[in-house]
Amino acid sequence: MQAGCYSIQAQPACINTSFPMTLSLKLINAAIYGTLGAIAVFLAATLGWPAWILFIGWISYFQFGATLRNAGNTIILMSLGMLLAMFMTLCAGWLAPYWGNYGILPVVFILIAALSFLEHDKWFGNMAAWFLGMVVFFAAGHPPELTGLPDLGLPVATGLLFGWLSAWLFSVARRNLTTHNPL
Repeated sequence: MQAGCYSIQAQPACINTSFPMTLSLKLINAAIYGTLGAIAVFLAATLGWPAWILFIGWISYFQFGATLRNAGNTIILMSLGMLLAMFMTLCAGWLAPYWGNYGILPVVFILIAALSFLEHDKWFGNMAAWFLGMVVFFAAGHPPELTGLPDLGLPVATGLLFGWLSAWLFSVARRNLTTHNPL
């Protein structure tokens, strides 16, 4: 694999390292991230979203390929991960009268083992996105109800959008800087 690339799914994501990161570009990048980060936190606070969920989405944009196509796949798989976590919670509740707090164990074993069969599938094989969706659901502490899915999915999708926006703004700034200042 070439330098600047990493892979946690079938197609590696590469970071373009063919241009020098001058001080000007670093300052522009810092301004973009700082500004968008502040806007993201303001938006999350205004809408009553936990900011950490939005930032999970932002991180996921870069972690899973840094393209809109991969972002679409990521939000779908993270949403499916949230649904799977809801189902796990419901199943564990059904088993609780018989197994107590250990009712979650066979549920997790069966469903995660079943999920592993998708690992090499082109569209559903990004296990990290599935698991991040489960993490978001479990960490948010929402009850296992479908009505709560938008409360989790919208901040994740918005975070993915912020990831794309930060990359796009930087590419525009880099292009303008290198066009007007070829040094």
